Amino acid sequence: FGWAIPLFALAGLWLARRRAAPESRAVLGAYALSVLALFLLRAFGGGLFKDLKETTFMVTLVAVLCALTLAELAARGRGGVAAAVLVAVGLTAFGLDRYRGYVQTYAFRLATVAKDAPE
Repeated sequence: FGWAIPLFALAGLWLARRRAAPESRAVLGAYALSVLALFLLRAFGGGLFKDLKETTFMVTLVAVLCALTLAELAARGRGGVAAAVLVAVGLTAFGLDRYRGYVQTYAFRLATVAKDAPE
């Protein structure tokens, strides 16, 4: 994720804690605690929980919390809207670059292995 996305998600969690309805806070809090529990199980589970895919489970929460932060930024007038757009474009470019790196590292290897496999 780099550093920007988790920081925006933490800002969103803080915003949700201060401004969201109690029901929304409860749902986001439960989701965040379940993500934390999955990470702790992976870290201290002795290898039993090594393939939990907790990062995949976490992505929805991170996206919602980042959206809260961007919406709050955009609510601050024209400058806030411009800043939110620039941040969203920057985060999207960062994500696409990371995805490109993933494809180059792993997908091309898989294609090479599949091509060289006996039929």
